[in-house]
Amino acid sequence: YQLGFLSLWVDEYMHVTPAYRFLKGGSMMQSDNNGIFLTWVIIGFFKLFGASEITARIPSILFGSFSIPLIYLLAKKLFNRNVGIIAAFLGAFSLYAIIWSRIARNYASFEFAYLLLLLVIWMAFSSSSANESEKHGFFTRNQINKRYLLFLPFVFVFSLLNHQLTFFAVFGLSAYFVYLAIGRMIRGGKGAFTN
Repeated sequence: YQLGFLSLWVDEYMHVTPAYRFLKGGSMMQSDNNGIFLTWVIIGFFKLFGASEITARIPSILFGSFSIPLIYLLAKKLFNRNVGIIAAFLGAFSLYAIIWSRIARNYASFEFAYLLLLLVIWMAFSSSSANESEKHGFFTRNQINKRYLLFLPFVFVFSLLNHQLTFFAVFGLSAYFVYLAIGRMIRGGKGAFTN
């Protein structure tokens, strides 16, 4: 709604100017390349539809809209279907999410990429997604889905190209694994750091 009503503001130029400069034969690199993936997408939209405020903001709208199903899927995996529906509803009508999805900044694309990363991490390390065809393999014993584990580095890089805050996923996952190991040591379980 009224995407072109307001002119570009200062932060939007971090992606729009390099994209426009690249189309004119210049370099798209600048001192701050955080969220370079969005700049690449904006270049594609500029090539297809021409350079304008509306064209620069459409990718954010798409990423913000595509985040809603990911919110649903992640909440459904973590809790249940009803929580997934409520979470998706709240995400769809969040004023904060709507505002960031209407500007040519990397926040909506990062939301999408980070939600995808969390979903892939969950699917890679959850027992419900473990491959049952291997009865006694390392991956089955440790409830690791090989397919999602192989997909994980690509999704991590995708998220990192959207924002450098992706590194917090590494710290969060590490803290979670240490928490599990400490809990197993306290309960006297074996293999606290190997399983």
